[in-house]
Amino acid sequence: AGAYSTTGSVGGPPLNPGPQIGDTGAGIHMAVAILAALRYRYETGKGQAIDMAMTDNVINMQRSPFLYTLNTGKPVPRSGSGSPLGTSPWNVYKCKGDDPNDYVFACAPRDHNFTAMMKVIGREDLATMNWRVRQSPEMIPVLHDAIEAWTKSKTKKEAFKIFAEAGVPSAPVLDTVEILNDPHFIQRGIITEVVHPQRGKHKMIGCPVKMSMSPVEVRSAPTLGQHNEEIYKELLGLSVDELSQLKA
Repeated sequence: AGAYSTTGSVGGPPLNPGPQIGDTGAGIHMAVAILAALRYRYETGKGQAIDMAMTDNVINMQRSPFLYTLNTGKPVPRSGSGSPLGTSPWNVYKCKGDDPNDYVFACAPRDHNFTAMMKVIGREDLATMNWRVRQSPEMIPVLHDAIEAWTKSKTKKEAFKIFAEAGVPSAPVLDTVEILNDPHFIQRGIITEVVHPQRGKHKMIGCPVKMSMSPVEVRSAPTLGQHNEEIYKELLGLSVDELSQLKA
């Protein structure tokens, strides 16, 4: 549905997008549709069928890339980590270190972001560059190299902190292990810890939705047969003797 065609490096083959936007996105859209249908039933007393195609969901989640095609009539070119709309600067930049994820993302969608970014990296000579000039094919690599020359002297977290304090949209590229141990995500509850009767304490992905009156509790999965007695006795009506015979 277009996601592969827009993902990958310039001149490279189509790549699989990292997040599961098809499966997860379709579920989210379906949940919204169900809520809308329930509201309609509440107002009219009538139910309705919901048609949700996974490909439709993926297309809907690519509204930004499709702006390029809608405005130019051309297919969206693969741009690596650059902006699908061609905004510059907008990319990931190599930082100090040998880890494959020692990169920081930074962008300057507005003039004041760009001015702040150029001052941070010590390139005040570029700080007043016109928006159209910095979007030109000739200037995009020049700006990329200037920014990366600075980020290579910093760790990704140092670069992120300096950019953020200057008002430059930025984020370090974190791997999955770093995310599981990041204090911010733990405090937010998106990384949580549960206790399993066999495995003991272990981390899990929490719920991204925080509700003030009905918080979501993330619990461990049940063990095999953990609820057999409740099901057989309370739902199926078996007696204690009958259940004992089954266990035997």
